[in-house]
Amino acid sequence: MKAKLWIPVVVLVAGLAFGLGWWYRSQTATADVVAAVEPAPAPTYAAPVAPASAPARSAPRRTSAAPARTQPAEPTAPATEPAASAPAVEVASAAPAPSAMTVYAPHRLTVAEGTKIVFTLNNSLSTKTAREGDPFSGVVSRSVRVGDQIVIPEGSVIRGQVTHVQRPGRVKGRGELGLRFDRLELPDGQSYDLSASLTSLEDEKETVGEEGEVKGEGTKKRDAATIGAGAGIGAVIGAIAGGGKGAAIGAGGGAAAGTGLVLLTRGKDVSLKRGSELAIQLDRPLTITVK
Repeated sequence: MKAKLWIPVVVLVAGLAFGLGWWYRSQTATADVVAAVEPAPAPTYAAPVAPASAPARSAPRRTSAAPARTQPAEPTAPATEPAASAPAVEVASAAPAPSAMTVYAPHRLTVAEGTKIVFTLNNSLSTKTAREGDPFSGVVSRSVRVGDQIVIPEGSVIRGQVTHVQRPGRVKGRGELGLRFDRLELPDGQSYDLSASLTSLEDEKETVGEEGEVKGEGTKKRDAATIGAGAGIGAVIGAIAGGGKGAAIGAGGGAAAGTGLVLLTRGKDVSLKRGSELAIQLDRPLTITVK
């Protein structure tokens, strides 16, 4: 009887044990599945902590002071934009370096005797109005060189005076105008005594004499034509009045009238207009400081 009572109890206990075991396994499997799905947390590293029991060591004493150790400077980061330094290089190269071939120190050069200087007059000159001592000037129109250097540049000024004035005569003689050239003034302010003579006139009817004077145009042809014209007119009038004998008398009277006209008329005055181009040559060497 007692054995029958224990059998159900054992069966009940066994069933409870089986049921608890099955429930525990199902919960464990569910937890494993969730752990597999969720990402694992990042591992954290803790700094090692020195054991509290370790005694602190004191630095050994030194008899002499140790030199301070300089901490090395951090390396400078390389420039990421090399183009930023390009303008400085361009500015530095923009300034031209002085060339020894184009820079001359002040020095002296000699212009040889006989060198020709061409200039244009600043004022008009005439035997009709000029007087001895009247000043005149002109501007150099062609540079004068010694070798490859300009010693008398364009724009230099020639100054001089009228030395002689002779008006043309009524019977003979041509007008004369004497000129003297005294000074040469350079554009940089230098001034030099000048000794030169007139050699030629450009596009002028006047001529230059042996002593450098300007001579007026001759009047011989004009005088001969005047006398001849008077004789011809007289001959015509005489022929009309008295035939051949009257023609001879008329020719003589006409010639006399023509001669009288010549005696009352002066020759042509020397006239140099403003802007006339004259050429002179040096009578002695001229030394000039070239800057």
